[in-house]
Amino acid sequence: MAGKTTSVKKDLRTVEKILDIVENRLRCLSEANNGHNGRATTIFGFGGIILTITFSIYSTGDPVVWLFLLGIASIFVSLLLSVAAIKSREFWEDPAPRGLRDGYIRKGYEEVLEQVISNLIECYGHNLGIIRKKARVVDWGFYCVFLGLTFLALSIL
Repeated sequence: MAGKTTSVKKDLRTVEKILDIVENRLRCLSEANNGHNGRATTIFGFGGIILTITFSIYSTGDPVVWLFLLGIASIFVSLLLSVAAIKSREFWEDPAPRGLRDGYIRKGYEEVLEQVISNLIECYGHNLGIIRKKARVVDWGFYCVFLGLTFLALSIL
């Protein structure tokens, strides 16, 4: 009988460890999301400053018009991409407290943990997709800022 109790505790500890790992991975995704939002906000602010400086330079200089327009268009695209990246998307967070009460109140501890882990893994997959899309949008926003700066610099030279 004692051997069986030990194996149950071992299994339960394994389930609890898996829960900890999955929760930590979800926390990492949340931090990555905040990082991407920060990068997108920086790109947006930088693009706004570049446009302000560019229009003041345009009125005092004689830039090559087509390069100037390409630069302005690239900066505007970066602003739009930044807004698209900052736009909130629904991160899944499970289990909801009400769902725990309604769905799991009469179940055993290990069964509840296993279901919660399953739900959290599903949330992780969904949230990872959001993070990957956001990362691509932020990267393209950065590329557009770089191209815009290059075109604007070339239009002035």
